[in-house]
Amino acid sequence: MWTKYVRREWERCVSGGLGALVAVCVLGAGLAIASLATAATSATAQPVANAADCADLFRFAHNPVPVAKTADGQTTLATIRWGYNAIHNICYLVLDDTANAALRTAHQQTSPAGTYTAITVGLNHSCAIAADGQAVCWGDNRDGQANPPAGTYTAMATGVYHSCAIRADQTIACWGRNNDAYGTPRGHAKPPPGTYAAIAAGLYHSCALTTGGQAICWGHKRLGRADPPAGTFTAIAAGNAHSCALTTGGEAVCWGDNRHGQADPPVGTYTAITAGWGYTCALTTQGKAVCWGDNAVGQTRAPSGTYTAIAAGGHHSCALTTQGRAVCWGHNYSGQADPPAGTYTAIAAGWNYTCALTTQGKAVCWGDNSYGQADPPDGTYTAIAAGEFHSCAVATGGQAVCWDWRTNLPAKVSWVA
Repeated sequence: MWTKYVRREWERCVSGGLGALVAVCVLGAGLAIASLATAATSATAQPVANAADCADLFRFAHNPVPVAKTADGQTTLATIRWGYNAIHNICYLVLDDTANAALRTAHQQTSPAGTYTAITVGLNHSCAIAADGQAVCWGDNRDGQANPPAGTYTAMATGVYHSCAIRADQTIACWGRNNDAYGTPRGHAKPPPGTYAAIAAGLYHSCALTTGGQAICWGHKRLGRADPPAGTFTAIAAGNAHSCALTTGGEAVCWGDNRHGQADPPVGTYTAITAGWGYTCALTTQGKAVCWGDNAVGQTRAPSGTYTAIAAGGHHSCALTTQGRAVCWGHNYSGQADPPAGTYTAIAAGWNYTCALTTQGKAVCWGDNSYGQADPPDGTYTAIAAGEFHSCAVATGGQAVCWDWRTNLPAKVSWVA
């Protein structure tokens, strides 16, 4: 998966002949990015043993390759190397901290002006609800995911390539990609009629709660992810291929992909629920964290304690204790499960990193920072969201603030996911 993203992105960057080992795309502001053309056109998600094999597989020596240069090509600003994703057993490209810093300096954040009350992030796009209720999106728009319909909205959910929101009249609008990775129409951006009170977006499906409390899903029907059971519910969460909801009695009910047991919740009553990649976590009425599903890297082994908030990422989860301390568990290859000391009021788990707001309103992130997604700018914030490669927050003044170098690139660079 990671290699697919990077391969396509670098192919789009190549400005010269594809036979060259290194081609350069000038991105403006005196900065250029060196594209690894040969690797970009030949890379596939082939199994490898370790990071060293990545260099051999993609025809590189073990030395880093220049990736950021001045526009005249004379000065190397940063380098790139091949990294290794142990979970997916594939190679991916990694920019070092110097490259991230150079790119972010050259292309400062271009989040839209205005004041906002809520924010959410997808793979390469972000959306927010403005103070006047309008939906505003920015970033990758090749599938229309950054082009919300006009109207006023009260709630929003962002999937990987699409977004959905509840209008002021309680109907739902969705926009963005409506096909799966193979181009097959799945309908996850085509909501059914009705009035709704809550919304959640997965990979190729979306779910919502009607004003009467029924769960309704649409999109990819494989594995039953779009076939919720009958009942009345108060909360809903969507994972990559499964969804869960809390009944009016507090029981957890799940449906969809159950190959890891992620749709088999334990008996109990819950107050909050969140869905990750092949697993689910919830808070019991006593404040205990309970998780079920895929446990390959410990993502369902929640530590004991009492919690007030919980968030599921790619293969790790985090929660806030009753004292405001952040506690994380699961995959920790990039340090995403090692929160810094402090007290927090909100937490968001991304693919392989985590962000939280301190009691003073400062944004703090930890884990993978290959794209600058764990390096928030100074300021105070009221809301925060973490995605796969970038993060966003609402500042105390209402401004939308995002960080990572890819979302800061000028519009003429088109990223392919």
